[in-house]
Amino acid sequence: MTASDLPAESLLSRFGEPDITLEAVVEIGRPKPWPGTPHFACPYRIGETTGYAAGVDAAEALRSAVQTVAEILQRQD
Repeated sequence: MTASDLPAESLLSRFGEPDITLEAVVEIGRPKPWPGTPHFACPYRIGETTGYAAGVDAAEALRSAVQTVAEILQRQD
């Protein structure tokens, strides 16, 4: 994944117990055609964890990436 694949970046913070703050840098890239298929893939990165979310078109791949990132962050409780 190159920097041009990840144009959107955000620092997310969540406050839990007193004096506990959870932070994660989340990056979501531009969906691109998945080689050899009619589908698209959207790269994402959460800290050092990277992955791709797929979809039948660019919009679905982007929605899938956002949903996947949300699910990963919820599991990090």
